[in-house]
Amino acid sequence: MQAALPHLVEDLFRHRYGALVARLCRVLGAERLELAEDVVQEALLSALRNWPADGVPEQPEAWVFRVARNRALDALRRSKVAGRVERELQAFAQEAAPDGPAPDVVADDTLRMMFTCCHPAVPPDSRVPLVLKTVAGFGVPEIAGALLQKDGTIGQRLSRAKAKLQQEQVRFEVPPPQELPARLPPVLDALYLMFNEGWRSHRGKGLLRPDLVQEAVRLCGLLLENAPTRRPEVHALLALMLLLGARLPARTDALGDLLTLAEQDRSRWDREWLQCG
Repeated sequence: MQAALPHLVEDLFRHRYGALVARLCRVLGAERLELAEDVVQEALLSALRNWPADGVPEQPEAWVFRVARNRALDALRRSKVAGRVERELQAFAQEAAPDGPAPDVVADDTLRMMFTCCHPAVPPDSRVPLVLKTVAGFGVPEIAGALLQKDGTIGQRLSRAKAKLQQEQVRFEVPPPQELPARLPPVLDALYLMFNEGWRSHRGKGLLRPDLVQEAVRLCGLLLENAPTRRPEVHALLALMLLLGARLPARTDALGDLLTLAEQDRSRWDREWLQCG
């Protein structure tokens, strides 16, 4: 069981990091995005240290969230701003239920996070990197590889973006319909880059990252569940990802080498995804 713990924590990071950060930002505000990211990462490290001795809790994600929440509260108190965020602290206390918020609340938070990252106050060249960092959990090297940029360049863009969110006190929200045309394209660009990294990974041991493909499809589906973002370009992107993603099970041979389309066993294609696409 202990050998599986790093994989469990990695799975939480890959699949729930963005949702955890978004939940914290719902309470703390987008201006404290960096704090939210830091405490979630610290909570995941704490899981690696504590779970081998204490055992895995029944609700691992809720455990990580509680630890992150408590660390955020401690940080706010140390910075002497707790008195100015009393309502936020009270809202934090209400997040203590072991089951966490309802799934639709988590989905709404994720949508808010994506569009907050693409606020007009954020420099245009920083919006896609910020979505990939906060929602997809990409590291700086992964973002740099996806955008064909240097690590240092991406690091600077992320720093500028977070500084702007703080300076402008950007609200954590899905924008009104009139602002969607400007904010939606970088969100879709980020989702496609996430999918692309899963379709042909540039880092790590494997050539494919099915988890990223599935997460990109899930997040694109969230856009279609929200009336203001149920737009033709979103339908088109999801259809493309489903069409390509359906071939993922047949993209490699037994040795893990890529197969051309002509070489693939089409019986292994995901029929459900093909029908949805």
